[in-house]
Amino acid sequence: MKLPLLLLFLPVFIQAQTLFNGQPFPQQQVNQAIQKAWEQKEKSVSCAGSQTQTGAASPSGIYQLLQQKGNTPPSTLKSQGILYIGNTPNDTLVVTGAWQNDGPVFVINDGVLIFNNAQANIAGFLLVGGTGKIIATNSSFFFPQQYFYEWGLEAVEHGQMYMRNCTLDFNNMAHTINVADSATLIQQNVFFTDNTTTTGLNNKATYIVDSANLVGEIVATDSIHLILQNVDTVIVWHQVRGGQGLTWTFPNGINLQHYAIGPDSPGVSGIQYAVEADNIKHFNWALMPENGSNVNISNSTIRSIGVLFSGTDTADVQGLVDNSTYTTSPTFFTDRTFTLTNCSVETWGIYPGDTSTVNITSCIVGEIGSGGMAQTNCTNLFADGSGGYVWANSKAFLSSSGCGLKCPIRAEQSGFAFSAFNSITAATGYAIDSAILIMVQTPTISPPVAYDGSDVWVGMLAPQAANAGDTVVLSGSAYILRGPTSHLMSFSSYYMAYQAPGSNSFTIIGDTSATPVTQGTLVNWPTAGLAPGQYNLILIIKDNYGDSVTVNSAITLQPIGTAITNIQNGDVNVYPNPAGNRLTITGNRIAVNKITLVNMLGQTVFNYNTVAGDKEPFNIDITTLPTGIYLYRITSENGQVVEGKVLKM
Repeated sequence: MKLPLLLLFLPVFIQAQTLFNGQPFPQQQVNQAIQKAWEQKEKSVSCAGSQTQTGAASPSGIYQLLQQKGNTPPSTLKSQGILYIGNTPNDTLVVTGAWQNDGPVFVINDGVLIFNNAQANIAGFLLVGGTGKIIATNSSFFFPQQYFYEWGLEAVEHGQMYMRNCTLDFNNMAHTINVADSATLIQQNVFFTDNTTTTGLNNKATYIVDSANLVGEIVATDSIHLILQNVDTVIVWHQVRGGQGLTWTFPNGINLQHYAIGPDSPGVSGIQYAVEADNIKHFNWALMPENGSNVNISNSTIRSIGVLFSGTDTADVQGLVDNSTYTTSPTFFTDRTFTLTNCSVETWGIYPGDTSTVNITSCIVGEIGSGGMAQTNCTNLFADGSGGYVWANSKAFLSSSGCGLKCPIRAEQSGFAFSAFNSITAATGYAIDSAILIMVQTPTISPPVAYDGSDVWVGMLAPQAANAGDTVVLSGSAYILRGPTSHLMSFSSYYMAYQAPGSNSFTIIGDTSATPVTQGTLVNWPTAGLAPGQYNLILIIKDNYGDSVTVNSAITLQPIGTAITNIQNGDVNVYPNPAGNRLTITGNRIAVNKITLVNMLGQTVFNYNTVAGDKEPFNIDITTLPTGIYLYRITSENGQVVEGKVLKM
């Protein structure tokens, strides 16, 4: 049966699922993103050969904290064993020795929680609100997180939290601390077991740290007051909102004796927060300019710049490059004033929010995060992970295609993240809360993961060449992962179709299958009667609501009589397999003329024409290629073709 091309991409509105946030499955956006990714796949950016160095700072959770604004963390809803202190007047709990709670601990109203010489194991987080108090002395805290960026500590309203001579261990995973409203968090002689803390300060919060090691990163905004003394390492983000201004030079942050910025500082306009710091071994400077702001920085070494987009802002971003030095900066943005003079920038981050629309291309950045109800479109860029990862939270939609990622791609809360024809190394894809992640033609070093009530769609199709007339085995993946508490969609079926050269319609291959496939045979395709040439292939994956995701690929059918032999025939040796830094190809009984390596996205990563009649060993340096499976295609001097697979370790 033949289907017109456009019918395959029509949105499905009648049966489309309604998510918990009231939004329908974004079928039209998904279709458009898939079509655009397929059209631009030849321009895809690979991680191979990148010289960009991953930064030493912790991954960033800054924009998540700005989105929360002191609201109860979403993990509250998915936690069991919640302990409340303060349900009754003058409610007090004193903890000593070993103590465990299988969920978050809430201190509310006028409740008081005291830890004294305690070893607390809390499978959740600590929250104090109302006029409650948490007082901890000579105690250690272990938070056995399941995944990065769960909440650790939160103080809201007029709550107070005091920690003295304490150790905080978050299971070596990135985590967040939030102090909002008129709450206070004071930490004296506190030891963090790792440098993956992101602290957000909102409204009129107060955060005081006296004697600590790896404080991580802190976001200064609103009318907060931050005091740091005797700290080893810290990053402080200076937010500049729309209508505010900052003309500033940051001092040398190594062995910093004193630093202060506040509403009355020269060069400050409209900024209300105050930051004071004394005796800091390594102070990292960070900026967070918003559209409509006026920022002019000179003679400074900047660890991170997080570019914020708010309101209904629409913008195009290109040319941001990590580890750059600017004598006089170009005009980076048209929606704000932002200049750098004699400055260096280690990491750029891009954060669309509210209902903004941002198109990002041709950049090398540390992190991209889409929040609120923003639409973020990423193409042909490299995310090196030096600032965090690529994500969508709240109700945002983020699409990425033809990108190289050295960091995870992640969907959270009710966000929607889409990845197509991306190259991801040293990471994979995640979805948590009630989010949806779609991964099309995006191989990863480990399978993606669906947590909580989330779903992850996976579609892969990487056919090799074949002879016209053969029955071709088309392999790949077609499935939907569901989190343990997911009430979203579930896998329903898949089918495949091909488009002949010069045709404007597709012909379905075989029958629709109701069985998901993970790295296996999708369908056997009989090509008897088909002419040689390049055929477009599509894999259509559907859920139980009729929503669909299309996976595009292509295959070349060779003329009948062209030999496509198997490596076992001994004509050519390809070794070692698995390979490390070098791959060797030797012609035994035939002379090799051409060698091609293709990754699982169908992108050519190596192409070489040898000396005619060469039977000598040929060595290929594959050091910079990402770990994964590659297809090799070797053509002999008499036109024979040898194909196979090799694993790069």
